[in-house]
Formats: sequence, C-alpha cells, structure tokens
Amino acid sequence: MKILSFKAHRNEKNRLVKSNIYFWIKDESILQNLEKRHTRPHHEYKKLLPNLYQKLGWDLITHSYWSQKCGCSCGCSPGFRTNHMSFDDIHVTIGADDNELKNINSGGQRGENPTVPTESSGN
Repeated sequence: MKILSFKAHRNEKNRLVKSNIYFWIKDESILQNLEKRHTRPHHEYKKLLPNLYQKLGWDLITHSYWSQKCGCSCGCSPGFRTNHMSFDDIHVTIGADDNELKNINSGGQRGENPTVPTESSGN
C-alpha cells in the first residue's frame, strides 16, 4: 500500500482546528466505499502516516488516532484525528497491489473479534 496523492481541503468550520486525515482507495466506487466504511484497515493506513507527515512538512511526532466518527457522528466518515492545528483536513488517495486489495476486500485487516460468530465461522 502506498500514497499516490494527497490534497488539503479547507475544513467546514473555516477556522484553525485539529486536522483530520481521510484515506481513499484509488478506483474504489462509491458503493464499495460505503460497504467498507466500518472495515477499513486503519492499522495499515497508520503505517503511511510518517511518510505523509514528512510530505506535508508536519512534525513527525504528530499524534493521531483512528476514529470511526472522524468526519460525522453517524460513522460514515472514518479517518484519523490529529493534534496538528490547521485550517485544512487532508484527503489521501492510496494504491494497493491486487493481493493487498484482495486482503482488504475479504476483511483480512479488520481486526475482527474472534469470539463473535460470523457466517464464515460456522457458529
């Protein structure tokens, strides 16, 4: 998985606030995005943050944490909340090879709770 591009967008409040970082998979359809909003491989995304901070000129010790409700209280806009003060939120487009996408699409990076039965577990 690698960063293909990133873009700063003025936050809705149009004032100095802590920046949010949102990740988008290149060529993912809106339907695919909606289906996977609660199963993003955020541990893999977090590995990309130091490189992103460097490209943005941010302090490499910028603190960030994953929030399912980063952009909206209903959970439709997950992303990273940071302690970096800015007028902008960051939108990152990432690319992944076929094996990575297959793993993401199958839920292999979800961190699922093994005690919760699923259709595939036969419980």
